[in-house]
Amino acid sequence: MTMKTTALLALSLILITHSALARRAAPPDPQWFTPQGKGHHYSVSRAGLVTIVDAKDHKKVIWKATMTAYSCFFDKVHVVDGGKRIVCIRSNHSVHKVDQVAVETFTKDGGHKSFKASEFISDIVKAKPRTSIDPSSKWMNSVKTIDAKGIQIVNAMGEEKTVAW
Repeated sequence: MTMKTTALLALSLILITHSALARRAAPPDPQWFTPQGKGHHYSVSRAGLVTIVDAKDHKKVIWKATMTAYSCFFDKVHVVDGGKRIVCIRSNHSVHKVDQVAVETFTKDGGHKSFKASEFISDIVKAKPRTSIDPSSKWMNSVKTIDAKGIQIVNAMGEEKTVAW
């Protein structure tokens, strides 16, 4: 082998290794959110720990809860009812069957409820991914409203479904 070929092979190996490692990067550190006009802030860790703190004193923890089977890349967490309820909405990437949990709620007083995808849609819709990272199946198109009373979503069939807490 010539020196030039050896150098190209070494460079290729370095680039391939770097590229493979970049795809396995750790999720981001906890993100902090500030609901508009509310007296609390909240963070969500990689492991699904939601911490609600006082808006004026970030060291004062109001309460915490840990989501089960949380994906920091795809699932969304909302804090509603003045910081008394945490809602985790699983993405289309996380729900593949109607018997899987699609929405999970936790309340400050220790309450916990899970709602399966079947409560929102009768069958998972096979999607036509436009890119390699698009989900291959869908249970939901969008969240229409989420508040202290419940959640209203538009399912993958375009139907609006409401579930009360």
